[in-house]
Amino acid sequence: MDVQNLLMTTWRERKFTTMAIVATIAVFILMLIYHTFVSPFTWTGITPLFSTFTFVVVLAGGGSLVWYLGVKEQAQHKHNIEQIPIRVHVNGIRGKSTTTRLIGGALREGKIRTMTKTTGKAARLIGPDAEETPIIRDVSPNIREQVDIIEQAVEDDIDSLVIECMAVQPELQRVAEHKMVNATIGVITNIRPDHIDVLGPTLHDIAKNIANTVPENGVLITAERKYLSVFEEKAAELNTEVILVDPEEIDDATMDKFSYLNFKENVAIALEVARQLDIPEKVALRGMIKAKPGPGLMTIEQTVINGSKFTFINAFGVNDKDSTIMVFEELKRQGYFPDHAVLVGLFHARGDRVSRTVDFGQAMGEEMEFDRIVLCGSMTNHFTVNAGKAGYRIDRIEDLGRVTGGKLVDHMADLAKKHDDVGFDTVYFGFGNMVGPIPKELLNRVNQGSVRMLEGGEAA
Repeated sequence: MDVQNLLMTTWRERKFTTMAIVATIAVFILMLIYHTFVSPFTWTGITPLFSTFTFVVVLAGGGSLVWYLGVKEQAQHKHNIEQIPIRVHVNGIRGKSTTTRLIGGALREGKIRTMTKTTGKAARLIGPDAEETPIIRDVSPNIREQVDIIEQAVEDDIDSLVIECMAVQPELQRVAEHKMVNATIGVITNIRPDHIDVLGPTLHDIAKNIANTVPENGVLITAERKYLSVFEEKAAELNTEVILVDPEEIDDATMDKFSYLNFKENVAIALEVARQLDIPEKVALRGMIKAKPGPGLMTIEQTVINGSKFTFINAFGVNDKDSTIMVFEELKRQGYFPDHAVLVGLFHARGDRVSRTVDFGQAMGEEMEFDRIVLCGSMTNHFTVNAGKAGYRIDRIEDLGRVTGGKLVDHMADLAKKHDDVGFDTVYFGFGNMVGPIPKELLNRVNQGSVRMLEGGEAA
Protein backbone atom coordinates (compact mmCIF):
# COMPACT_ATOMS: atom_id res chain seq x y z
CA MET A 1 0.00 0.00 0.00
CA ASP A 2 1.10 3.60 -0.66
CA VAL A 3 1.36 4.48 3.04
CA GLN A 4 2.52 8.03 2.41
CA ASN A 5 -0.45 8.67 0.15
CA LEU A 6 -2.83 7.25 2.74
CA LEU A 7 -1.34 9.25 5.62
CA MET A 8 -1.45 12.48 3.63
CA THR A 9 -5.07 11.82 2.75
CA THR A 10 -6.15 10.78 6.24
CA TRP A 11 -4.41 13.75 7.86
CA ARG A 12 -6.15 16.05 5.39
CA GLU A 13 -2.92 17.56 4.14
CA ARG A 14 -4.47 20.75 2.87
CA LYS A 15 -3.13 24.27 2.74
CA PHE A 16 -4.02 25.41 6.29
CA THR A 17 -2.82 22.24 7.98
CA THR A 18 0.41 22.36 6.01
CA MET A 19 0.90 25.99 7.00
CA ALA A 20 0.41 25.11 10.66
CA ILE A 21 2.94 22.30 10.55
CA VAL A 22 5.47 24.47 8.74
CA ALA A 23 4.93 27.30 11.21
CA THR A 24 5.49 25.02 14.20
CA ILE A 25 8.70 23.63 12.73
CA ALA A 26 9.86 27.13 11.84
CA VAL A 27 9.37 28.37 15.42
CA PHE A 28 11.32 25.38 16.72
CA ILE A 29 14.21 26.04 14.29
CA LEU A 30 14.29 29.78 15.05
CA MET A 31 14.52 29.15 18.79
CA LEU A 32 17.29 26.63 18.19
CA ILE A 33 19.21 29.17 16.09
CA TYR A 34 18.70 31.87 18.72
CA HIS A 35 20.06 29.77 21.56
CA THR A 36 22.94 28.55 19.41
CA PHE A 37 24.27 31.84 18.01
CA VAL A 38 22.71 34.66 20.08
CA SER A 39 22.58 33.12 23.52
CA PRO A 40 25.09 30.22 23.60
CA PHE A 41 24.41 27.31 25.90
CA THR A 42 25.88 24.05 27.07
CA TRP A 43 23.80 21.11 25.79
CA THR A 44 22.12 19.30 28.66
CA GLY A 45 18.94 18.15 26.95
CA ILE A 46 15.97 19.49 25.05
CA THR A 47 14.13 20.96 28.06
CA PRO A 48 16.90 23.31 29.28
CA LEU A 49 17.32 24.53 25.73
CA PHE A 50 13.95 26.27 25.76
CA SER A 51 12.91 26.03 29.40
CA THR A 52 10.09 23.70 30.38
CA PHE A 53 7.37 26.31 30.02
CA THR A 54 8.46 27.50 26.56
CA PHE A 55 8.86 23.98 25.24
CA VAL A 56 5.43 22.86 26.49
CA VAL A 57 3.76 26.00 25.10
CA VAL A 58 5.33 25.58 21.64
CA LEU A 59 4.62 21.86 21.49
CA ALA A 60 1.05 22.06 22.82
CA GLY A 61 0.21 25.19 20.87
CA GLY A 62 1.55 23.86 17.59
CA GLY A 63 -0.14 20.50 18.06
CA SER A 64 -3.43 22.13 18.96
CA LEU A 65 -3.25 24.40 15.94
CA VAL A 66 -2.59 21.50 13.59
CA TRP A 67 -5.46 19.52 15.15
CA TYR A 68 -7.86 22.46 14.99
CA LEU A 69 -7.10 23.31 11.38
CA GLY A 70 -7.30 19.65 10.37
CA VAL A 71 -10.73 19.31 11.97
CA LYS A 72 -11.80 22.60 10.43
CA GLU A 73 -10.80 21.42 6.97
CA GLN A 74 -12.65 18.14 7.39
CA ALA A 75 -15.74 20.09 8.42
CA GLN A 76 -15.33 22.36 5.39
CA HIS A 77 -15.00 19.38 3.07
CA LYS A 78 -18.12 17.77 4.56
CA HIS A 79 -19.96 21.06 4.02
CA ASN A 80 -18.73 21.15 0.39
CA ILE A 81 -20.01 17.63 -0.22
CA GLU A 82 -23.44 18.57 1.08
CA GLN A 83 -23.59 21.45 -1.41
CA ILE A 84 -23.52 19.00 -4.34
CA PRO A 85 -26.84 17.10 -4.28
CA ILE A 86 -25.88 14.52 -6.96
CA ARG A 87 -22.52 12.76 -6.65
CA VAL A 88 -21.69 9.85 -8.98
CA HIS A 89 -18.50 7.92 -8.21
CA VAL A 90 -17.37 5.61 -11.05
CA ASN A 91 -15.09 2.65 -10.32
CA GLY A 92 -14.29 -0.73 -11.88
CA ILE A 93 -11.51 -2.18 -14.00
CA ARG A 94 -12.44 -1.33 -17.60
CA GLY A 95 -14.52 1.43 -19.14
CA LYS A 96 -14.44 3.87 -16.21
CA SER A 97 -13.46 6.96 -18.20
CA THR A 98 -15.90 6.27 -21.03
CA THR A 99 -18.74 5.58 -18.60
CA THR A 100 -17.93 8.75 -16.66
CA ARG A 101 -18.11 10.78 -19.87
CA LEU A 102 -21.38 9.12 -20.94
CA ILE A 103 -23.04 9.82 -17.60
CA GLY A 104 -21.86 13.43 -17.71
CA GLY A 105 -23.27 13.85 -21.20
CA ALA A 106 -26.63 12.39 -20.18
CA LEU A 107 -26.94 14.64 -17.15
CA ARG A 108 -25.98 17.78 -19.07
CA GLU A 109 -28.60 16.98 -21.70
CA GLY A 110 -31.09 16.51 -18.88
CA LYS A 111 -30.51 20.17 -17.90
CA ILE A 112 -28.58 19.30 -14.75
CA ARG A 113 -25.60 21.56 -14.16
CA THR A 114 -22.86 18.92 -14.23
CA MET A 115 -19.10 18.74 -13.78
CA THR A 116 -17.29 15.59 -14.94
CA LYS A 117 -13.78 14.51 -13.99
CA THR A 118 -11.84 11.63 -15.51
CA THR A 119 -8.49 10.40 -14.29
CA GLY A 120 -5.45 8.57 -15.63
CA LYS A 121 -2.65 9.95 -17.79
CA ALA A 122 -5.15 11.99 -19.81
CA ALA A 123 -7.17 13.33 -16.89
CA ARG A 124 -9.80 15.88 -17.87
CA LEU A 125 -12.19 18.25 -16.13
CA ILE A 126 -15.37 18.73 -18.16
CA GLY A 127 -17.53 21.72 -17.27
CA PRO A 128 -21.30 22.19 -17.52
CA ASP A 129 -20.88 23.52 -21.08
CA ALA A 130 -18.88 20.38 -22.07
CA GLU A 131 -15.68 22.41 -22.26
CA GLU A 132 -12.70 20.19 -21.41
CA THR A 133 -9.65 21.25 -19.42
CA PRO A 134 -6.61 18.96 -19.11
CA ILE A 135 -5.51 18.35 -15.53
CA ILE A 136 -1.81 19.12 -15.37
CA ARG A 137 0.06 17.64 -12.42
CA ASP A 138 3.50 18.71 -11.25
CA VAL A 139 3.80 15.61 -9.07
CA SER A 140 2.53 12.04 -9.14
CA PRO A 141 -1.27 11.65 -9.04
CA ASN A 142 -2.69 11.68 -5.53
CA ILE A 143 -6.30 11.07 -4.53
CA ARG A 144 -6.26 14.34 -2.56
CA GLU A 145 -6.92 15.85 -5.99
CA GLN A 146 -10.56 14.77 -5.60
CA VAL A 147 -10.98 17.16 -2.66
CA ASP A 148 -9.85 20.08 -4.85
CA ILE A 149 -12.32 19.03 -7.55
CA ILE A 150 -15.18 18.98 -5.06
CA GLU A 151 -14.18 22.41 -3.78
CA GLN A 152 -14.13 23.75 -7.34
CA ALA A 153 -17.52 22.18 -8.07
CA VAL A 154 -18.99 24.09 -5.12
CA GLU A 155 -17.39 27.33 -6.29
CA ASP A 156 -18.89 26.78 -9.76
CA ASP A 157 -22.35 26.11 -8.27
CA ILE A 158 -22.51 22.58 -9.70
CA ASP A 159 -25.60 20.44 -9.09
CA SER A 160 -24.06 17.10 -10.04
CA LEU A 161 -20.49 15.81 -9.98
CA VAL A 162 -19.56 12.69 -11.97
CA ILE A 163 -16.08 11.66 -10.87
CA GLU A 164 -13.90 8.70 -11.80
CA CYS A 165 -12.19 6.89 -8.94
CA MET A 166 -8.44 7.60 -8.79
CA ALA A 167 -7.45 5.05 -6.17
CA VAL A 168 -6.10 1.57 -6.85
CA GLN A 169 -5.04 0.33 -3.40
CA PRO A 170 -8.03 -1.10 -1.49
CA GLU A 171 -7.70 1.15 1.56
CA LEU A 172 -7.30 4.24 -0.61
CA GLN A 173 -10.46 3.25 -2.49
CA ARG A 174 -12.31 3.15 0.82
CA VAL A 175 -10.94 6.59 1.74
CA ALA A 176 -11.80 7.97 -1.71
CA GLU A 177 -15.46 7.01 -1.34
CA HIS A 178 -16.24 7.24 2.35
CA LYS A 179 -14.00 10.19 3.29
CA MET A 180 -14.00 12.20 0.07
CA VAL A 181 -16.87 11.66 -2.38
CA ASN A 182 -19.71 10.09 -0.35
CA ALA A 183 -21.54 9.23 -3.55
CA THR A 184 -25.30 9.30 -3.87
CA ILE A 185 -24.91 6.95 -6.84
CA GLY A 186 -22.01 4.52 -7.07
CA VAL A 187 -20.94 2.76 -10.26
CA ILE A 188 -18.80 -0.36 -10.67
CA THR A 189 -18.37 -1.09 -14.37
CA ASN A 190 -16.90 -4.59 -14.26
CA ILE A 191 -14.28 -6.90 -12.78
CA ARG A 192 -11.34 -7.92 -14.97
CA PRO A 193 -7.88 -9.39 -14.25
CA ASP A 194 -5.86 -6.20 -13.80
CA HIS A 195 -3.79 -4.67 -10.96
CA ILE A 196 -3.57 -8.22 -9.61
CA ASP A 197 -0.47 -7.38 -7.55
CA VAL A 198 -2.52 -4.82 -5.58
CA LEU A 199 -6.11 -6.02 -5.82
CA GLY A 200 -5.67 -9.77 -6.36
CA PRO A 201 -4.54 -12.42 -6.59
CA THR A 202 -7.98 -13.76 -7.64
CA LEU A 203 -10.87 -12.10 -9.43
CA HIS A 204 -12.95 -12.61 -6.29
CA ASP A 205 -10.33 -10.65 -4.34
CA ILE A 206 -10.44 -7.89 -6.94
CA ALA A 207 -14.23 -7.72 -6.62
CA LYS A 208 -14.04 -7.52 -2.80
CA ASN A 209 -11.48 -4.72 -2.96
CA ILE A 210 -13.36 -2.77 -5.62
CA ALA A 211 -16.42 -3.05 -3.36
CA ASN A 212 -14.70 -0.59 -1.02
CA THR A 213 -16.34 2.14 -3.13
CA VAL A 214 -19.90 0.89 -2.62
CA PRO A 215 -21.63 4.02 -1.25
CA GLU A 216 -23.53 4.27 2.01
CA ASN A 217 -27.30 4.93 1.97
CA GLY A 218 -27.27 5.27 -1.80
CA VAL A 219 -27.56 3.29 -5.03
CA LEU A 220 -24.94 1.09 -6.70
CA ILE A 221 -25.24 0.44 -10.45
CA THR A 222 -23.16 -2.27 -12.08
CA ALA A 223 -22.93 -4.44 -15.19
CA GLU A 224 -20.87 -7.08 -13.36
CA ARG A 225 -23.04 -10.18 -13.07
CA LYS A 226 -20.50 -12.82 -11.97
CA TYR A 227 -19.44 -11.01 -8.80
CA LEU A 228 -22.75 -9.31 -8.09
CA SER A 229 -23.11 -11.17 -4.78
CA VAL A 230 -19.89 -9.56 -3.51
CA PHE A 231 -21.34 -6.10 -4.12
CA GLU A 232 -24.72 -7.05 -2.67
CA GLU A 233 -23.13 -8.28 0.54
CA LYS A 234 -21.20 -5.03 0.96
CA ALA A 235 -24.24 -2.94 0.02
CA ALA A 236 -26.38 -4.69 2.64
CA GLU A 237 -23.95 -3.50 5.32
CA LEU A 238 -24.24 0.07 4.03
CA ASN A 239 -28.01 0.23 3.42
CA THR A 240 -27.48 0.65 -0.33
CA GLU A 241 -29.62 -0.62 -3.19
CA VAL A 242 -27.84 -2.59 -5.95
CA ILE A 243 -29.07 -2.40 -9.55
CA LEU A 244 -27.73 -4.81 -12.17
CA VAL A 245 -28.06 -3.55 -15.75
CA ASP A 246 -28.42 -5.80 -18.79
CA PRO A 247 -26.15 -4.69 -21.66
CA GLU A 248 -28.12 -6.87 -24.10
CA GLU A 249 -31.06 -4.50 -23.75
CA ILE A 250 -29.03 -1.98 -25.79
CA ASP A 251 -29.54 -2.73 -29.48
CA ASP A 252 -26.90 -2.56 -32.20
CA ALA A 253 -28.61 0.39 -33.88
CA THR A 254 -28.04 2.45 -30.73
CA MET A 255 -24.37 1.50 -30.60
CA ASP A 256 -23.88 2.44 -34.23
CA LYS A 257 -24.82 6.03 -33.43
CA PHE A 258 -21.55 6.57 -31.54
CA SER A 259 -18.65 7.97 -33.55
CA TYR A 260 -16.15 5.83 -31.67
CA LEU A 261 -15.92 2.25 -30.44
CA ASN A 262 -18.20 1.95 -27.43
CA PHE A 263 -19.65 -0.95 -25.47
CA LYS A 264 -23.15 -1.86 -24.42
CA GLU A 265 -22.34 -2.21 -20.73
CA ASN A 266 -21.03 1.38 -20.60
CA VAL A 267 -24.19 2.67 -22.27
CA ALA A 268 -26.50 0.54 -20.12
CA ILE A 269 -24.91 1.85 -16.91
CA ALA A 270 -25.13 5.48 -18.02
CA LEU A 271 -28.80 5.06 -19.00
CA GLU A 272 -29.60 3.59 -15.59
CA VAL A 273 -27.94 6.53 -13.82
CA ALA A 274 -30.05 8.87 -15.94
CA ARG A 275 -33.15 6.82 -15.10
CA GLN A 276 -32.43 7.21 -11.39
CA LEU A 277 -32.44 10.97 -11.92
CA ASP A 278 -35.71 10.95 -13.94
CA ILE A 279 -34.02 11.88 -17.23
CA PRO A 280 -35.95 10.42 -20.21
CA GLU A 281 -34.04 7.76 -22.14
CA LYS A 282 -34.16 9.66 -25.43
CA VAL A 283 -32.75 12.76 -23.77
CA ALA A 284 -30.02 10.78 -22.01
CA LEU A 285 -29.01 8.98 -25.22
CA ARG A 286 -28.85 12.26 -27.09
CA GLY A 287 -26.46 13.64 -24.50
CA MET A 288 -24.36 10.49 -24.46
CA ILE A 289 -23.92 10.56 -28.22
CA LYS A 290 -22.86 14.21 -28.00
CA ALA A 291 -20.25 13.44 -25.33
CA LYS A 292 -16.72 13.35 -26.70
CA PRO A 293 -14.64 10.20 -26.32
CA GLY A 294 -11.54 10.43 -24.19
CA PRO A 295 -8.03 9.83 -25.48
CA GLY A 296 -8.57 6.10 -25.76
CA LEU A 297 -6.55 2.94 -25.59
CA MET A 298 -7.43 1.84 -29.10
CA THR A 299 -7.03 3.33 -32.56
CA ILE A 300 -7.50 2.07 -36.11
CA GLU A 301 -5.29 3.47 -38.87
CA GLN A 302 -4.71 2.90 -42.55
CA THR A 303 -1.09 3.35 -43.42
CA VAL A 304 1.41 2.85 -46.23
CA ILE A 305 4.84 1.44 -45.32
CA ASN A 306 7.49 0.70 -47.95
CA GLY A 307 4.81 1.01 -50.60
CA SER A 308 2.50 -1.52 -48.92
CA LYS A 309 -0.92 -0.49 -47.67
CA PHE A 310 -2.51 -2.13 -44.63
CA THR A 311 -4.88 -1.43 -41.73
CA PHE A 312 -3.45 -1.46 -38.22
CA ILE A 313 -5.65 -1.83 -35.13
CA ASN A 314 -3.83 -0.79 -31.98
CA ALA A 315 -5.39 -2.71 -29.08
CA PHE A 316 -2.09 -3.20 -27.22
CA GLY A 317 -3.26 -1.12 -24.26
CA VAL A 318 -6.43 -3.12 -23.54
CA ASN A 319 -4.31 -5.55 -21.45
CA ASP A 320 -6.63 -8.35 -20.38
CA LYS A 321 -8.04 -11.18 -22.48
CA ASP A 322 -11.76 -10.66 -21.78
CA SER A 323 -11.71 -6.97 -22.74
CA THR A 324 -9.63 -7.68 -25.85
CA ILE A 325 -12.16 -10.29 -26.98
CA MET A 326 -14.94 -7.73 -26.50
CA VAL A 327 -13.03 -5.24 -28.67
CA PHE A 328 -12.44 -7.95 -31.27
CA GLU A 329 -16.12 -8.95 -31.42
CA GLU A 330 -17.36 -5.36 -31.63
CA LEU A 331 -14.96 -4.51 -34.46
CA LYS A 332 -16.05 -7.66 -36.26
CA ARG A 333 -19.70 -6.65 -35.88
CA GLN A 334 -18.97 -3.19 -37.24
CA GLY A 335 -17.29 -4.58 -40.35
CA TYR A 336 -13.62 -3.80 -39.72
CA PHE A 337 -12.67 -7.37 -40.68
CA PRO A 338 -13.95 -7.62 -44.29
CA ASP A 339 -14.11 -10.96 -46.10
CA HIS A 340 -11.54 -9.85 -48.67
CA ALA A 341 -8.91 -9.15 -45.99
CA VAL A 342 -6.37 -11.37 -44.27
CA LEU A 343 -6.69 -10.85 -40.50
CA VAL A 344 -3.31 -11.08 -38.79
CA GLY A 345 -2.99 -11.13 -35.00
CA LEU A 346 0.11 -9.25 -33.85
CA PHE A 347 0.87 -10.29 -30.26
CA HIS A 348 3.50 -8.52 -28.16
CA ALA A 349 4.65 -10.64 -25.20
CA ARG A 350 6.33 -9.37 -22.02
CA GLY A 351 8.64 -11.56 -19.98
CA ASP A 352 7.09 -10.29 -16.73
CA ARG A 353 3.54 -10.99 -17.91
CA VAL A 354 3.78 -14.69 -18.76
CA SER A 355 0.32 -15.50 -17.35
CA ARG A 356 -1.16 -12.98 -19.79
CA THR A 357 0.73 -14.61 -22.66
CA VAL A 358 -0.69 -18.00 -21.64
CA ASP A 359 -4.24 -16.59 -21.41
CA PHE A 360 -4.08 -15.09 -24.89
CA GLY A 361 -2.57 -18.24 -26.36
CA GLN A 362 -5.46 -20.26 -24.94
CA ALA A 363 -7.93 -17.82 -26.50
CA MET A 364 -6.71 -18.57 -30.02
CA GLY A 365 -8.62 -21.80 -30.39
CA GLU A 366 -12.11 -20.35 -30.58
CA GLU A 367 -12.43 -16.83 -29.19
CA MET A 368 -10.35 -14.82 -31.68
CA GLU A 369 -10.18 -16.16 -35.22
CA PHE A 370 -6.99 -14.96 -36.93
CA ASP A 371 -5.88 -16.17 -40.36
CA ARG A 372 -2.32 -16.04 -39.07
CA ILE A 373 -0.42 -14.73 -36.04
CA VAL A 374 2.86 -12.84 -35.74
CA LEU A 375 4.58 -12.97 -32.34
CA CYS A 376 7.17 -10.56 -30.97
CA GLY A 377 8.72 -9.87 -27.57
CA SER A 378 9.93 -12.12 -24.75
CA MET A 379 9.00 -15.71 -23.86
CA THR A 380 6.72 -16.00 -26.86
CA ASN A 381 6.94 -19.80 -26.77
CA HIS A 382 4.26 -19.83 -24.04
CA PHE A 383 1.82 -18.33 -26.53
CA THR A 384 2.61 -20.90 -29.22
CA VAL A 385 2.34 -23.89 -26.89
CA ASN A 386 -1.02 -22.85 -25.47
CA ALA A 387 -2.44 -21.79 -28.83
CA GLY A 388 -1.58 -25.25 -30.14
CA LYS A 389 -3.29 -26.91 -27.17
CA ALA A 390 -6.37 -24.79 -27.89
CA GLY A 391 -6.52 -26.10 -31.44
CA TYR A 392 -4.85 -23.29 -33.41
CA ARG A 393 -2.63 -24.45 -36.27
CA ILE A 394 0.99 -23.90 -35.26
CA ASP A 395 2.11 -23.52 -38.90
CA ARG A 396 0.12 -20.26 -39.00
CA ILE A 397 2.18 -18.74 -36.18
CA GLU A 398 5.35 -16.80 -37.02
CA ASP A 399 7.59 -16.06 -34.04
CA LEU A 400 9.90 -13.07 -34.54
CA GLY A 401 11.02 -13.01 -30.91
CA ARG A 402 12.88 -9.92 -29.70
CA VAL A 403 12.76 -8.13 -33.03
CA THR A 404 13.12 -4.34 -33.13
CA GLY A 405 10.03 -2.26 -33.81
CA GLY A 406 11.52 -1.04 -37.08
CA LYS A 407 12.20 -4.53 -38.41
CA LEU A 408 8.77 -5.64 -37.28
CA VAL A 409 7.11 -2.89 -39.35
CA ASP A 410 9.20 -3.84 -42.37
CA HIS A 411 8.09 -7.43 -41.95
CA MET A 412 4.45 -6.34 -41.67
CA ALA A 413 4.80 -4.37 -44.91
CA ASP A 414 6.38 -7.35 -46.70
CA LEU A 415 3.61 -9.66 -45.55
CA ALA A 416 0.95 -7.16 -46.65
CA LYS A 417 2.62 -6.96 -50.07
CA LYS A 418 2.34 -10.74 -50.48
CA HIS A 419 -1.35 -10.63 -49.61
CA ASP A 420 -1.93 -7.71 -51.97
CA ASP A 421 -0.28 -9.59 -54.85
CA VAL A 422 -2.96 -12.26 -54.62
CA GLY A 423 -5.84 -9.79 -54.22
CA PHE A 424 -6.27 -9.54 -50.45
CA ASP A 425 -6.07 -6.58 -48.08
CA THR A 426 -4.29 -6.99 -44.75
CA VAL A 427 -5.65 -6.06 -41.32
CA TYR A 428 -3.29 -6.26 -38.33
CA PHE A 429 -4.80 -6.54 -34.86
CA GLY A 430 -2.14 -5.58 -32.29
CA PHE A 431 -2.83 -6.92 -28.79
CA GLY A 432 -1.17 -8.17 -25.62
CA ASN A 433 1.04 -5.51 -24.05
CA MET A 434 1.65 -1.81 -24.66
CA VAL A 435 4.79 -1.41 -22.53
CA GLY A 436 8.19 -1.86 -24.17
CA PRO A 437 10.29 -0.57 -27.06
CA ILE A 438 8.64 -2.74 -29.73
CA PRO A 439 5.13 -1.19 -29.53
CA LYS A 440 6.64 2.29 -29.14
CA GLU A 441 8.77 2.01 -32.29
CA LEU A 442 5.95 0.30 -34.16
CA LEU A 443 3.40 3.01 -33.36
CA ASN A 444 5.84 5.84 -34.18
CA ARG A 445 6.45 4.31 -37.59
CA VAL A 446 2.82 3.48 -38.35
CA ASN A 447 1.59 6.92 -37.29
CA GLN A 448 3.73 8.65 -39.89
CA GLY A 449 1.49 9.44 -42.83
CA SER A 450 -1.36 7.21 -41.68
CA VAL A 451 -5.06 8.04 -41.87
CA ARG A 452 -6.92 7.43 -38.62
CA MET A 453 -10.23 5.65 -39.10
CA LEU A 454 -11.30 5.34 -35.46
CA GLU A 455 -10.10 6.68 -32.11
CA GLY A 456 -11.16 6.92 -28.50
CA GLY A 457 -12.95 3.76 -27.58
CA GLU A 458 -11.72 2.84 -24.12
CA ALA A 459 -12.23 -0.87 -23.70
CA ALA A 460 -15.12 -2.15 -21.64
